[in-house]
Formats: sequence, structure tokens, C-alpha cells
Amino acid sequence: MFYDLIMDQIPPNVVPMVRKILLLHHTVSRNVFRLANILGLFREEFYASCGFLQSVLFLETDGDERIRYYYSSFMEYMEDQDGRRISAFMVMLCRSFTRK
Repeated sequence: MFYDLIMDQIPPNVVPMVRKILLLHHTVSRNVFRLANILGLFREEFYASCGFLQSVLFLETDGDERIRYYYSSFMEYMEDQDGRRISAFMVMLCRSFTRK
């Protein structure tokens, strides 16, 4: 699938941060500054991580900076029918925060 190709192109060392961004964006906040703050990222680091997904999302820079998706089907792909992907991301996110 198209989205599998996109996710597979993300460098392995960046994948965990991209997954955290997507999960937190989906569950906590749509505001870029708030997400970066939660993740302990500088704005530039946040933007660089999101850059790997530029074919499916963009960062709105006018007014309230937010993540916007070009295709609503991307989040449907991330959630999938039985929630496996988003559940796997949730488990990974919880593990990564408890390791600190």
C-alpha cells in the first residue's frame, strides 16, 4: 500500500519519534508547539521529523501551527480496522516514556 511505502522510507532512528508525533497528535493535541513540548523537542527537530511525512501531511504555519493531512485516509490507515497499528504505537509510546 502507498502508506506502507511512505512509512518504510523513514530512517529507523527517526521512526520512534514520528510514531510518537502521530500518536500524540491523534490523542492529545493538534498544536505543533504543544506536541514538541511534550516530546522535549525543539521546533526544528519537530519539523525535521515531520518532514519524512511531507507526502501525507503538512505543518500549517499561519496562526495556530497545526498538523494537517492531505488525505484523511492516512489516519484511517494508522488506526486500521481493528486498531492494531495505533495500539502498537500506544504500547511503544508508553514503553519509550517509561525508559527515561
